[in-house]
Amino acid sequence: MTVKSKLLKTLILGAPASGKGTISSRIVKKYNIEHVSSGDKLRDHIQKQTDLGKEVKAHLDEGKLVPDDVMIKFMTAELKKVANKSWLLDGFPRTIEQANALWKVQPVDIVLNLIVPFEVIIDRVKSRWVHLPSGRVYNIGFNTPKVEGKDDVTGEDLVQRPDDKPEAVRKRLEIYDSITRPVIDFYKQKGILQEFEGRTSDEIWPKVVAYLDPIVNNYGQSGYYFENHKYCDDLSPYYGDINLDQIAGVWYGVEKIPHMKGEYRIEHTRECFYIDIKELYIEPTPPTPYPALTNSPYISRQYGLPEQYRIRHFVLEWHEGMWNDEYHIKVNTSHKGFWPTDVPSGSVDKMYRFFGGVIQVLKVSHNHLVLNFCMRLPHSQLFSVVLSRNENQLTPEDLASIHNVFTLKHLSTSSLQRVCENSAISISLSTFLLVLLTYVICRSK
Repeated sequence: MTVKSKLLKTLILGAPASGKGTISSRIVKKYNIEHVSSGDKLRDHIQKQTDLGKEVKAHLDEGKLVPDDVMIKFMTAELKKVANKSWLLDGFPRTIEQANALWKVQPVDIVLNLIVPFEVIIDRVKSRWVHLPSGRVYNIGFNTPKVEGKDDVTGEDLVQRPDDKPEAVRKRLEIYDSITRPVIDFYKQKGILQEFEGRTSDEIWPKVVAYLDPIVNNYGQSGYYFENHKYCDDLSPYYGDINLDQIAGVWYGVEKIPHMKGEYRIEHTRECFYIDIKELYIEPTPPTPYPALTNSPYISRQYGLPEQYRIRHFVLEWHEGMWNDEYHIKVNTSHKGFWPTDVPSGSVDKMYRFFGGVIQVLKVSHNHLVLNFCMRLPHSQLFSVVLSRNENQLTPEDLASIHNVFTLKHLSTSSLQRVCENSAISISLSTFLLVLLTYVICRSK
């Protein structure tokens, strides 16, 4: 079974002035991990006038980005220095070439993406002052320096950058979006991207804590973390209001779709299966580190923090003839359609046999449920099942609507199995033959 070290490798993304520095510093302090900031590292080289610093400064003075090959070589060397530590990477990668290079030498475990409206950022930057040697940023009315115009740590002067004018900021944000969008998509396809929306860092921070707490606990308690998501793409599962209480219970199999490409065919089978979803328990809500906020520069009314994320533990029992199996899953209430599997409690042999991967809810309705199963091993099993609340309940129109979902997700339906259909026909035929035989016997008497 593939396991990985308890060392947690995290990447944070966010537009300029999105609060990435603030969130990063809080993560580093709360979880006691190393902060690897490409910006801080480069500024240190520029200040010390190293060969790398001189090369980087020359590119920046010309208004150009540091070339990919330079950044890749530099950051690879920096990450080797913290190889035996958990870390948070900030400022790298910024291009898809850098992301691919990083993944080859050091795959990250999770990626945090901060989403702040551009108009909020532009308004925020108007009041921004910077301590150039350290890169520390202050915002008047939000993160005001203790002494006007002076850095809190060194007492040195703060300056306003010429490129902090609204039109220049908007242009930078547009460039960031165009360059970084492929990077975001890259990590989204890896199934490790989590996005956090808000207008301020204090609004985003509780959401980050609620997401990271159970992950960090998994690494810290056992020393191992099962890579259930690594080879499973996030299929953007059902984002509607999934009622987890109503989704529990028995569901009867209608179709199995292995998503193999090839000649279109429908296989009718007498085999039947049903799935029983049961809740085991709910993890306690982690404490909120900050009270409700008031007098924010962006929100003038008092408000409560968003509802805390909860981790609900379910077991999905698959019954098919004499064969039964259990899928232990964790459901984060912030992403109810994405179910990473968990190690079931029990003997060591169960740990090595359990389904390691992700179950995703592709469609849910009052009378049917569509689940996708992805194994965590490379190039391995990927299949979906169509389930009905009652046996033989779904209509051709229902199935057509479901198959359209597969098409939208780019999942092949060229090969599928209709289950239990022949068994129903066989029962009806057997009943007819029994009645006919009884009639013949009676006539013969």
